Amino acid sequence: MNVQNLSNTQSIKTGIFYGLISTVAIWISSLCTLNSNTKYSSNSLTTALTFGILICGIILSYKMLNRIAQLDRPTIGQFALAGIFFSLTIGTIEGLIHYINATYIDTNWAQSSLQASQGKWTINDYTKEAIAGQTELTDTFQRPWKWAVTSGIFMSIISLFLVVTIGCLYSLKNRKEEKIEVE
Repeated sequence: MNVQNLSNTQSIKTGIFYGLISTVAIWISSLCTLNSNTKYSSNSLTTALTFGILICGIILSYKMLNRIAQLDRPTIGQFALAGIFFSLTIGTIEGLIHYINATYIDTNWAQSSLQASQGKWTINDYTKEAIAGQTELTDTFQRPWKWAVTSGIFMSIISLFLVVTIGCLYSLKNRKEEKIEVE
């Protein structure tokens, strides 16, 4: 039987691979759930699918780490390393995709999303002063590179939070299984 120890390089590669797979799945689900009415506003279905895909991607990467390690259980450090690269991969690619989309594909995105937001604010009876204030706050989204960096950082932080939470739960599960095997 060929027993293989898990290396840090394997943890990094696993995190990057599942980060790429998850990013592709997120974008496919986004394209399938968006239509002309929801293109420039938030969509709860897309958000739910994104979280579901992130959670599945993290769990699959951790299961793969267990499979690669075979007899040795991955340490929390190896889970963390895979998770950090998972999060960085998703954040970087999401930011790049947003930048390319807003700069080259949908050049009216910033203006269209601002108009959609202003329409919602008007429907919700925001005052003209409040709308003007909100418009100033959305300055970040008027420049594609700022929007890309902000969305990339946001996606990295969200996925890192999920990675830490699921990683801790997965490590606890592994420890319980080790205790059962020892007894």
